[in-house]
Amino acid sequence: MIAKTCVVTSLLAVAATAHAATAHAAAPAGGAATDAAPIATWHGDGMFEDFSVRTQVSPDAQWILRTSVDGNETLLSLPGLQPSEAVLRGGLDSLERLVFCGAHGFLRLGTRGGTHAWFGPGTQSESGPATAIPAQATPACSLDGTQIAHFTSYPPRRELPPPTEIHAGTAKGFKKIALGSVVTGAVYSSDGKTLYPIARQADGASSVFAIDVQSGKIRTVARDLDAWPFAGVNIAIAPGDTQLIVALGSLHKPDDAERQKPIANHWLAIASVDSRTGRLGILRPAAGHDHTDPSIAGNNLYWVNISVTKAVEALPAAGGPSHAVISGSEGYHPSWSRDGKRIAYVVGQYRLVDWALSQDVAIVDVDSNARPTSKPKMFVEGNHEDFPVDWSPNGKWIVWHSHRDPHKNPAYYDAPGVTDEIWIRAAEDTHAPERPLTHGLWETGWAYWSPDGHKVIYTSWDRDGEPGKFHAAVTNVDPDSGKILGSERLKLPKEIHSPQVADWSPDGQEIAVEDASGPRERTLWIVSARLDSATKVVSYPSETYGGVSWMPDGKSLVFAAIDQGHMQIYSVSRTGAGMKRLSDGQGNLVNPRVSPDGKWIACSRIDTVQTLETVAWHPGGV
Repeated sequence: MIAKTCVVTSLLAVAATAHAATAHAAAPAGGAATDAAPIATWHGDGMFEDFSVRTQVSPDAQWILRTSVDGNETLLSLPGLQPSEAVLRGGLDSLERLVFCGAHGFLRLGTRGGTHAWFGPGTQSESGPATAIPAQATPACSLDGTQIAHFTSYPPRRELPPPTEIHAGTAKGFKKIALGSVVTGAVYSSDGKTLYPIARQADGASSVFAIDVQSGKIRTVARDLDAWPFAGVNIAIAPGDTQLIVALGSLHKPDDAERQKPIANHWLAIASVDSRTGRLGILRPAAGHDHTDPSIAGNNLYWVNISVTKAVEALPAAGGPSHAVISGSEGYHPSWSRDGKRIAYVVGQYRLVDWALSQDVAIVDVDSNARPTSKPKMFVEGNHEDFPVDWSPNGKWIVWHSHRDPHKNPAYYDAPGVTDEIWIRAAEDTHAPERPLTHGLWETGWAYWSPDGHKVIYTSWDRDGEPGKFHAAVTNVDPDSGKILGSERLKLPKEIHSPQVADWSPDGQEIAVEDASGPRERTLWIVSARLDSATKVVSYPSETYGGVSWMPDGKSLVFAAIDQGHMQIYSVSRTGAGMKRLSDGQGNLVNPRVSPDGKWIACSRIDTVQTLETVAWHPGGV
C-alpha cells in the first residue's frame, strides 16, 4: 500500500506541471516576411482534448491565453512563457474565463465578494467593476477598451436553439443586433467604429458581417465561408483594417458529404477576407494539418499549427515495447473480436473544420502476435462519428457509440437532427440494418456486452442533469434475436462521481469503472453487479478517456495514466497492489484493450503537437 501511494503521488505531481513544462520559448519573428518563427510548442497528453485547445495572443503581445475544451484557462507571459495565476484572477475570489480587452486590459468572468459577473475592463492586478454582460456570453473589446460587444454561441441548455444575435455597446449597456446566424467570434476595427462578427449560418457555413457601431447598420462582407463552425479564436483584423484574418478549410462553400470522409484534404489554412469586397485569399496554406487561432499583436500575425499522428499499437500484456498494428491511416481506439483474430479500430483524421464528422470503423486480421495479416477494410460506415465496436459473446451482434443524422450529412458536430446513441447491427454483414439501442443520450461513452450476452453497459451525460457529469446505464438485449428489451440507469454507489467508462468483469459479477474523480484525476473502482458495494482500486493522473480493460482471469486491470507528461499503459491488481507501467514510455498511449487470450494489449497512440507561430505583417500581407 505504501509503495502504491508513493507511485500515484509522484504521477500526480508530474501531471500538475506537465503543461507548463512542455512549452518552450523561441526568438521573435524576423527575416523575410514569409519566414514563420515558432514561439511555443505544447505536447498533448489526451485523446482529443489537446487538439481542441484554443490559443490567443494579447494585443500588446505580452500574454498567451490557452483555453482547454473543459474551460480551464492558462495565462502565459511573453517571452518567458511563465504561467501567472495572479494576473489570470485579477483579484477575483474565483475565475472562470478571461478575455483580452483593449491594448493592455482584461475582462474576467468570476466571483468577487459574492457577486458573480463579468468584471472589467481591468488591469493585470485588479479586475474592474461588474458589467451587464451575461455570464454565458463571450465578450469582444475595441482596441481602446471603450467599446464592448458580447455574443452567446451556446444557450444555457445545449439542446435549445442557439441565439442568432450580437449585443454591442459599453460595459454599462448594450443594444441587440439580429444577424440570423450564430456568432462564433468578433473583432473591432482599430478606431472602434466598426464591429466585424463571424457567424455560423443555418447550413453550417459561415458569414462575416460589418456593423456600424453608431447606427447599427449591418453589411454582409462575405458568405458561405468554410470556417470552423464553433466559438473560439476565429477572427482578427490586420493593421490598416483592410484585411480580416480567419481560418478556412477552402475558398469555397463547404461540402457536407466531403466532411464525412475519414481521409480528405480539408484542413484549415490562415486566410484573409477583404473587409470591403469580401475577396478571399490564403496567407498560410495548410499542409496536411490545421493552421488556426489567428491573432494580430502589433505588426505581427500569430496562429497555431496543429499536428496529430495516430496509430493502433500492441504491446505484450507482461510489458515491453509496442509495435504498430495500424499506422499511416489515421487509425486509433482498437477493439478485439471474440476469437482474437481481428482488431477493429476507428479511422479518421482529426480535422478541426470537420470535427468528429470523419470518424468510421475499419477492421484488420491479426495473427497470434498481434501483427496484421490482411489489408484493412471498412466495417462501420455512417455519417458523423462512429466509435469502437464490441462483439456479443455469441458473435452475432456488434454494438457501438455513434453520432448520426438519419436524414442528411450533418454540417457540424451538434447540428439539428444529430442523435447520440448506442447502435446495434448483425456483426458480419456490413450491409445489415443498423438500429439504435438507446434513445435520448447525450455525449455518450463506449458500449460493452455482459459475458452472458444479455446486457450492454455504457455511459452518458444526462440531458436534464449537470453537463459533463456521466452516469452508467444498461440495455437488455435478447442475444439470439437482438431484440431490445428495455434500459435502466445504474444507481452506482455514491463514492463514484462521474463514471466515464464502465466494463463488465470476465465472470459478469462485477463492473470496472473509470471515474472522472477530478479535472486531472481518474479513479478505478470495482463495483458489484448488484450495485451494493464499490471498492476503490487506485487513483492516478489523467485528463482524458484513458479507458480500462480486465485481464481474462479477473485478477487485474489495465488502464492509462500520465507519466512524464504522456499517457502510458499500466496494470494493477484488483486490490490496488502491484501497480506497474507496461509501456516503454514512448509517445502518448490510451484506450487499452486486452486480447481474449490475455497475451496482448491493443491501444491507441495519439500524439498531438500545437505550435504557436508568428510572422511580420506588411501592408500587402505576410
